[in-house]
Amino acid sequence: MKRSLGILIALVLLLSPRILWAHNLLAQATLHPDKIELEAFYDDRTPAKAALVKVLLDDKVVLEEKTDARGFCTLPRPEPGDYRILVNAGAGHRRTIELHVPALPTSAQPAQPSPVAESVRRADKTHYPWLEVLIGLGCIGLISLIYWAARTVLSRRATY
Repeated sequence: MKRSLGILIALVLLLSPRILWAHNLLAQATLHPDKIELEAFYDDRTPAKAALVKVLLDDKVVLEEKTDARGFCTLPRPEPGDYRILVNAGAGHRRTIELHVPALPTSAQPAQPSPVAESVRRADKTHYPWLEVLIGLGCIGLISLIYWAARTVLSRRATY
């Protein structure tokens, strides 16, 4: 009995890797003509409060800010160049976003806000994981069925 319980626990842990990513940090950045807006959040929809946000150019910090209680922060637009945005919410929760800041257009048409390509849209990553839930329930049902079948077969053998 102890052995089958151990096997059952091992199978559940192996088949449910979602547990290992229980609180994944994500970030969405938008480049505006005069600023960078950043939102840091976890995949369970909670904001990353007081996360440290650093903008680096060649591994040198050029801007630094903390997110507010809603997980937002606003940074001034840096000079044109290729930057990295590092978001650190503590306890190993980190995210890096590559940021290319182009020169502002000189035409009369104003520059439009643009999402940073490497950032993650909140709506895309914080939906309820129905498919994972159904797969998990199916795995639990399958493991239960195997356990029940093995127990039934073993008990019938013991009575003969």
